Amino acid sequence: MLGAFLFAFALSFVGSLPPGPGNLAVLHTVLNKNTRAGLWVALGASIPEIPYSFIAVLAVQYVSFFKSFNLVLEIFTATVLLVMGIYALFFQTKKETNFDKESKAESFQFHPFWKGFLIALFNPMLVAFWLVSSKMADNLGWLDPQKVEEKTAFVFGTALGAGMLLIFVAFFTRIIRDKITSKTITLINKSIGFMFLILFLVQGVKLFLKYFGEGSGGL
Repeated sequence: MLGAFLFAFALSFVGSLPPGPGNLAVLHTVLNKNTRAGLWVALGASIPEIPYSFIAVLAVQYVSFFKSFNLVLEIFTATVLLVMGIYALFFQTKKETNFDKESKAESFQFHPFWKGFLIALFNPMLVAFWLVSSKMADNLGWLDPQKVEEKTAFVFGTALGAGMLLIFVAFFTRIIRDKITSKTITLINKSIGFMFLILFLVQGVKLFLKYFGEGSGGL
């Protein structure tokens, strides 16, 4: 149970590092309002992690009963990790980030909590990310989708990991609000890209040994 929680916490924390809707909303709010408002955005943005990761764990639980679908999901997991790594390394670093540009949510008079909540709720990548993450946790032995306590620990680990990262973004922005540059963003993206590629290699090795290694018994 502790392993499932720590795995989800770490992946959620690391997965929230690349500049995306949630952390950019926190950063923008701190720069243009105050740290308290940024913390409300962080809280709101971490809540949708719970239902999305729960859906992903349920999907892995039921897919695991069908070996052929299980193989497809594992190949999909490895592919997504590879694509995310390549994207972060070679494409996301070329994108310009405008911290001063007013977001769409900012044009409405939302409480900062709802601003963060809605931005995360309508982020379709969350389900895909947690589907891949939960399957990888299952493969590595960190999560047993059949056990309620491990599913619960995993789900709440996702929310806490994302929340802690966004809180860190809020306070970090307050401290270095005049020193954030495009080079900082580029360095973060490259680091995350390498992390995803390492996870891809781990997933690929596990997949090969499980299905194609000596004594695997074939498909």
